[in-house]
Amino acid sequence: MALGGAVAFLEGVGHVFSAVSHLSALSKLVPQEQLASANALNEVADSAAGVGGSALSGALIGLARNSTLGAVYSYAVDAVTYLLSGASLLFVRKSFQEERVADEQRSVMADLKEGMSFLWRQRLLRLLMVMVTLINFLQAPLNLATIVLATEDLGINAGLIGLILAAVGLGTVAGAFAASWLRERIGLRTMALASLTLWAVAAAAMAAAPSIVLLAAGALITNLLWPIFAVSLVTYRLSATPDHLQGRVNSAFRTLSFGVEPLGLALGGALIASQGPRFLFWVAAVGLFAVFLGSLATWRGTLTPETAASTSSAEA
Repeated sequence: MALGGAVAFLEGVGHVFSAVSHLSALSKLVPQEQLASANALNEVADSAAGVGGSALSGALIGLARNSTLGAVYSYAVDAVTYLLSGASLLFVRKSFQEERVADEQRSVMADLKEGMSFLWRQRLLRLLMVMVTLINFLQAPLNLATIVLATEDLGINAGLIGLILAAVGLGTVAGAFAASWLRERIGLRTMALASLTLWAVAAAAMAAAPSIVLLAAGALITNLLWPIFAVSLVTYRLSATPDHLQGRVNSAFRTLSFGVEPLGLALGGALIASQGPRFLFWVAAVGLFAVFLGSLATWRGTLTPETAASTSSAEA
């Protein structure tokens, strides 16, 4: 158990460093006009890997003589894919960052503080950071609530739930494919506010779901919107952040926005245990609608992503 916990901890730490690094390097690897498309392709790859990885792992476990041996096969394949992924970076010829004078040794906390300070000074980035943090907090326990509602309230068996979750995962892949096309036609403000509205409606529909059909539809809408919303947000954040602050800003943004997910999951689990999954969905729906109203009131139409990016570059 202790070894498994240590491996999970190291994998999590490695994932954080890897995710921030490849995101921060993206703006140096592709031209500015291709940044949205590159982000969308990353979302497609992540979503497809999530769906395909789960299916492959299940197949390996099912084909093995027992579940323990199947798990060993799965971890072995996972290790090989990590090695292949690392080796693929050797074929990237472009520099991952601008040439810069080596600055003095700094602590991780100092870098994180600098990134957070930059985010807080940019009004639109500050709004997006607060918005995403609240969304992640409210949506963190929704998958758990979906499973509990399907099994305990609606009497759905585990096999059917697995198929539904797989279909929802494919919806995420479809959303990732459409993300770049939609970003070129819908502004960031409209995309963010529309996503919040639809997420609130989806949570309310899941709370009132009389059958698995409406519950699955709500889950599909929730997951379908995430890559579309993420591509617009991340593309703007990368374009509005100077190169030397990319790693610090992305780390600061994710520290806050992703850091609340364990808290949301813990509190959501407590609410499910005490009040039931439908109550949690209603709380999420009301909370997401409140975030929508707050964002609508704060996000002035005169501050577009383009003018905000110009302001950020001038200040830098």
